[in-house]
Amino acid sequence: MTLYAKKLHRLLNYRDESDAGASILIEQLQELYALTEPDDLSWRHAWLFENSWVDLPAFKRLEDYKAEDALRTEHRKQALQEILDHSGLAGLLTLAAHKTDAYLIGCTLGQLDAAPPLDEVVTFLVSRQNGYLRQDPIGQLTSGYLNHILKSGEAEPLERVLLLAREAGHDADRLGRLLSCAPQRAFVWDFLESQPADVQASYWRSATPYFLQDAGSDRAETIINCLLDAKRPYTALNALKGQFDTVSADTLARILEAIAQSQDDEERWPLDSYSVTEAIKAIENGDGVAEHRIVQLEFLFFRALSFGRWSEAKSLYRAITTQPAHLIELIKMAFKERSAEARDMTDQEVFNAENALDILMDGKAYPGLDETGTIRPDILDRFVDESLALAEACDRREITEQIIGQMLSHVSDGSDGVWPHEGARALLDREAFEDLRLGFVIQIHNNRGVHSATDGAEERALAARYRAHADALMLDWPRLAGALNSVAEDYERQAQRESVESRLRREI
Repeated sequence: MTLYAKKLHRLLNYRDESDAGASILIEQLQELYALTEPDDLSWRHAWLFENSWVDLPAFKRLEDYKAEDALRTEHRKQALQEILDHSGLAGLLTLAAHKTDAYLIGCTLGQLDAAPPLDEVVTFLVSRQNGYLRQDPIGQLTSGYLNHILKSGEAEPLERVLLLAREAGHDADRLGRLLSCAPQRAFVWDFLESQPADVQASYWRSATPYFLQDAGSDRAETIINCLLDAKRPYTALNALKGQFDTVSADTLARILEAIAQSQDDEERWPLDSYSVTEAIKAIENGDGVAEHRIVQLEFLFFRALSFGRWSEAKSLYRAITTQPAHLIELIKMAFKERSAEARDMTDQEVFNAENALDILMDGKAYPGLDETGTIRPDILDRFVDESLALAEACDRREITEQIIGQMLSHVSDGSDGVWPHEGARALLDREAFEDLRLGFVIQIHNNRGVHSATDGAEERALAARYRAHADALMLDWPRLAGALNSVAEDYERQAQRESVESRLRREI
C-alpha cells in the first residue's frame, strides 16, 4: 500500500468529523491516489494480497467485520479478474512474486464468478517446474486453489487434479507433494488411501496436518505413525497440539524419542514448551509406557518443560528420591570426581551435565516418603546410606551430601509445628553429616527466591522464625539446631544491613 493510501485510510477512519480541512485533504489524497496507481496491474493490486486483513484506503471501517471482509474479497476478485483478462494465468505468478500471500491468491482464484475451468488452471499449475513446496509461491498458490475448490468435502475434483497431473508426467513423488497441498481433512485422507504406496509415502513426507481436528482417535494414530515412518516427529508433535488424548501414551513416547534422536536439520523445529509439557503429562497419566522410558524422556526434555517444570517430571523425581542409583547417576553427570582434574567435554556430556544440574537444583521433591506421602526415618536413612555408599565409590561423597541436604530443605513442618519434620531431624543431626547440613542451609536461603527491600522487616521475621525452630530442637537435635541458628544469624545480619542502607538512602 502506498503512503497516500495509508494516509487516506487513516483520515477516513480516525479524523475529527468537524475538521473541514481534513475533508479537503481527503479529496486531494483521493486524486493523488488515483494518479499514482502503477500501470502494471500486478504492482497495482499486490497490496490487496499482502495478508487477509488489509486496510481498504478508500473506505471507512464497517461495524460488521464479516461485511468488511466480504468487501475485501470483492476487491480481490475484481483485481484478480483484471489481471487474468490482461495477462492470463501467468499474471498470477507475477502477482505472487510481489511479496504477496500466494495462498490467498489461490483461494481468490477459486472464488471468481468467471473463474477459468478447473482443467485449465490445473494444467497450468502442473506444467510448472515446481515441487509444490509450502515455501514456494506456486506451491502456496496451488494449496490455496485446492483448499477452495475442495471446501465442499467432495473428492471428485481431486481425482481430476491427479489425472491431469499424471498426464503431465508427474511421478509418484510429485503426485504425493501435490496431494499435500489439498486440505488436511478426512475425505482427502480417505482418497489418499486409494493411491499407490509410493504416492502415500511422498504425501506424508510433505503434508503438515494441524490439530487433526477432522480426525478420530484411530485415524489420528494412523496419521502420527505415517509421520513417524516419514521421520517427521516434530510435525507429528505439532499436529497433536491441544489434542494429546487422541493418541496412546506409547505413541506420544515414540514421538518424543524420535525427536531426541532426530538428525534432520530441515525437520528440526524449535520445541514448543506447551506441547512437550502436555505430551509428558499425557504419558504420565496414560498406560502402556514403562517407568524407565518415562524417566528417560523427562530427563531428555526437562529443559523444554514449562515453568515450574519439576512438578511435571513426576516419574523422574520419583526415581531420584527412591532409587539411589538414579540420584548418583545425575550427580555423576553434573559433577566431576573430587580428585579429578578439569577436562574438555563433548557436546553430549555438556547437555547431560546441564540437564542433570537443572533437575537437581530445580526440584522440590525429597527422599524418605512412604506410600501415604509421610516422611519416615527408616526409609530416609536407608536411601541416604545407600546413596552415600555409591557416592563414595565414585569419589563424589561431599557433593552428594550437599545435594541430599538441599532436597531435605523442602520437607514439611512436623506434627508438633516445628520445622523440619521429625522424620528428617535425626538424619540432619548426624555428627558426620556436616556437608549435608551445609547443603541444607544453602538451599534454605535459595528457597526464599526473589524479594524486595523492606528495611530489614522480612529478614527479622525470618530470623525469628528459624531461631524459634532452633530453640525447640536444641535439646534433642543440637547440630540441626545449630544449622538453623546459623540461618537466623545470617538473616539478622542481612536485616541490620538493610536497615543501614535504607537509612542512608533516606538521608541522601
